[in-house]
Formats: sequence, C-alpha cells, structure tokens
Amino acid sequence: MAATWSGRAARGAIVLAIALAPACDRGGEGKSKPAQPDGSQAPYAASARSELNAQGKFDPPLTMSIVRKTINGTKYPAGESISRNIWTDTYRDMLGIALSNKWSIDETQYQQKMNVSIVSADLPDLFMVNSQQFQSLINGGQIADLTDAFNRYATELTKKSLAGGILRQGASTHGRLMGIPVSGGSYDNAAMIWIRTDWLARLHLAPPKTMDDVIAIAKAFTELDPDGNGKKDTYGMNLSKNLFDGYAGLEGFFSGYHAYPYNPSNGSGAQTMWLKDGSGKLVYGGIQPEVRTALGKLQEMYAAGTINPEFAVQDGTKASELEVAGKIGMHFGANWNANWPLINTQMTDSNADWSLFPLVSADSKPALPIIANVAPSDFYVVNKKFANPEAVILMLNLYMDKIYGPNADERYHIATEGTDNFNIFSYAAIRGGLPENNQDAQEAVAAALRAHDPSKLNLEQTGYYTNILKYRDGDKSQWWVNKVFGETGSYSILGEYKKSDRFMVNAFFGPPTPTIIERGSTLRDLETVMMTKVIMGEPIDLFDKFVKDWRSQGGDQITKEVNEWVDGMK
Repeated sequence: MAATWSGRAARGAIVLAIALAPACDRGGEGKSKPAQPDGSQAPYAASARSELNAQGKFDPPLTMSIVRKTINGTKYPAGESISRNIWTDTYRDMLGIALSNKWSIDETQYQQKMNVSIVSADLPDLFMVNSQQFQSLINGGQIADLTDAFNRYATELTKKSLAGGILRQGASTHGRLMGIPVSGGSYDNAAMIWIRTDWLARLHLAPPKTMDDVIAIAKAFTELDPDGNGKKDTYGMNLSKNLFDGYAGLEGFFSGYHAYPYNPSNGSGAQTMWLKDGSGKLVYGGIQPEVRTALGKLQEMYAAGTINPEFAVQDGTKASELEVAGKIGMHFGANWNANWPLINTQMTDSNADWSLFPLVSADSKPALPIIANVAPSDFYVVNKKFANPEAVILMLNLYMDKIYGPNADERYHIATEGTDNFNIFSYAAIRGGLPENNQDAQEAVAAALRAHDPSKLNLEQTGYYTNILKYRDGDKSQWWVNKVFGETGSYSILGEYKKSDRFMVNAFFGPPTPTIIERGSTLRDLETVMMTKVIMGEPIDLFDKFVKDWRSQGGDQITKEVNEWVDGMK
C-alpha cells in the first residue's frame, strides 16, 4: 500500500457519469468554427471545438497544450516523465484529451519563464500562474471565464474543493470564476518547532515552554557538544536567506513575540501579512513595533553564535545540508519538514530523532501561528482562445476521484519500488485538494493505531497506517509518515491549534492591488535586506528607517488600497 501525502501539494478527483451527464444535450452549442484572429500577438488562432460523446470522451479527441514546473530530484518510474505518465495516459484513454507540453522548467525559474510567455502572448491552453500574473491576465482579457464550465461539469467532490468563501472568492472577479486555486483555504502550514530530541536527552534539557527556553536550548546546542564528538561544531537554530519559509523560516519565531511579518524573499512581493488595528483598519504586519523586538532577539542569538552563520547566503536546500549532517538541532517550520529534509537525517545517523512542539510565547499571551496564505496564491488558468474549457474541469474531476473519491486508486498516489518513492499524484496536469483532508486522515489513523484496527480507514489513510507499522518494524524510510500522521504527529499539534482557534490569519485576501503589483517586489527587497542586516549585527535603528522608507515608497498607498478592498467587501 502506498502512502499519498506530500507537503508540496494538495490532492484530490470524478464520478464520471455525473460529471458528463449534461454533455449529451447541448442544444444549439454544436461544433463552432475557430474564432477569427483578434489582433493579439498570439501566434495561433483559437482552437477548434470538440464535443463530448455518449461515453464522456471528446470526439474528435482534442489536444491541449500545457507547461509544467518541475522540482529538482523528482523521480519517475521507468519509461515515464513529466510529459508521459499514468495521468497523461488516462486523460487520453478516458477523456479523449491529449496533452502537448510546450515547455517544462525547474520551479525556481518558472515564474520568470511564465512572465516572458505572458508578455509575448505565447500562452498554452492550461497553465499555472501566481496571484500577480493572475490579475494581469484578467486585466488583459487573456484567460477564460470558467464559471459556466465549472458549475455545469464539476462533480460534488470537485465543488467541495472550492467550498468556503475565501477560495472561490480569491479565484473570482466580479463574481466570475477565472481560475482554479492551487492552494489556500487550509491552516495546515502553521509553524511549529522541530527539535533534535536525542540532543535534548543527551543534555538533560526539557522541551521549550517559553521563548527564553528556545534561546537557552539554542545556546546549549551550540556550546555543550550535543553530538558528543568533543568539538564545538554545532549550532542551535537554522535559518535560510528566504527568511519566511515553510522550512527554517522565521514566522514561528516572530509569533513568539506577537509579531506578524510575512514577505518571503523568494516570493513576488504580493504575499504579505495584514492585521486589523483597534479601529478595524488593516495595517501591514511587517512595520509593527513587535517586529523590532523580535529582530533584537535574533541579533543577540546570531552574535552569540547560536544561529547558522551562513544563513544569509544559503537557500533552504543548502541550509538543510547542515541539519542532515548533524550540525544543527532546531528550526521553526511546517508539518511537512518530516518528509523533507528531516527524513534524510535518518539515513545519515540512525540515532537522530526529531520531534515537534507547538509554538511558545515570550510572555503569558499565547503565540499565534501566522496564516498568511489562506487565500489562494497560485491558480490554474485557461487560455481564452481554448475552445473547450470544460476539458480542464473534467481533468480536475478525474484527479479528485482518483485521489479522494469512491474510485480512489493507489496507482495514482505514491508508488514505491525498492528504495525509490514516486509521488505519482504530482504528475497530474491539474490537482485539487480538500482543505481538511490531512487533518481528518491523521485523526483517523491515530484512532486506528490506538485501536489496532484499520477497518474504517479509506485508501489514503490505510496507506499511512500501513507505512507507520512498517516504520515501527524497522523501516526507516517511513519515519516521516509516523512523524506526520502518528498519534503524536504534526497534525496532532495542528489539531490542537485548530480546536482552540489559535491562529493569526491574514486580514487581506484580495487580489494584488495596483501598487502591490508596481512596488511589491521593491518593498520586499527593502524588508529582506533590513532584516538580514539587523540579524547579522547592524544597528536595530535600521528597522525604524525601513518603516519610514516602506511608507514613503508605496506602503502608505498600498495600505489605502487594501482598506478600500475591505470597504468594498462590506
């Protein structure tokens, strides 16, 4: 049985008969002629329309062009690739859809490549964009309105994936659905603290209950030889140059001081955190005085040598190498860190063990995990020239059914061959998810483990249960499953957060405002540079200068615009 969870993507899929029931009665919608060129720079005219036959397949078969982002290190079964795999074969055989991959590129270069495609109007039929690109395409009239296709063809399971006002609202303009959100609607990426518990035990330290404890543990991990090699070659806490990230980011640390900045240096500058002040107005989290306090603490830790000294020039992948090598014992991160990179520590040191703990506070007030991206930040969109937008909805239905639905099939989940694990679900050209699916899975699996009875589990949950038993029988490769879905796994902490409504949720979930689009990346860079310099020892007064510069260089105008959005929602 294959496990099906991944931190990088949600999942989800068709009750085919329901999905395609309307297809046989299309009245006057018969086969249309290709649209005439509209004067755009696109190198091709609109596609010719294909119709669905009684078997729910397009007849004649249609070809859909796509582009893909890839993740370094992704593995494929023999003979398969991002362009040819079980999903592409199923689209062709079940739906009559042949995919044509115009290009694929590493995720680190995807946004730049997509920007070039947008500017040149060389767009595929189906593609993924970030929130700024999404708004630009809407403004330029370049993407299809999916409202009618979604309402007519989406299964109940697919509609459930967009349930909740924020997801559908975030993907819509003037009430019209313009894209399918890739993520959002879930609080699953809330920060927690990952700590080497074997180091805690060796140094006779208790888990942290306060931020002072966090700092003390970091100091002990740096100075007291936790790995027992007789050398002072370890550090207490890991960071990377991205500053805000699901792995080794600062969100959880800031929360401990009731500070709520968020603006990833590897983001677009549109992923920012907004809070409500005492009057109900929105204010930017990154310029509040609590941020200054937290930066001062980080500066003290860096000066004491307890923070990875090379963080400013290391991305997450490079920073993770220190933990895998057994040189760092703590970081703030998300639940999926067990799957990457911490699983790798199990392969290099059989005694290494990481456990996770809820965020702690500097005082008696609880630390609230930042939920900056509850609104969708990425979207699947369809070229306005593509004649069959309903094809995309049928592909989404298929995914939801094969991953979550009554026809869930482990061949479409995760496969294991020897020591190789294949994330089959991630090969799909369009994916969906159920916001609370992972939480529900952990609670079901934990109950089954306590009862020694998996009979009530579904396919996905049974996979987790089986792999946890494999780990407990000695299979280290399944360590991460136990850390995420076991009785005390990461989702048990998330469950406690959720039961007590212990979150600081972004108060702004609208599309990027004009000034965010124009000035967002510049303001992001100002913030990243300021924080990095302060942590590494430059005067804390740089924060005060940043606040003034942020306001004068577009921040005040952005604040005006996001509050106009709030007023428009009333």
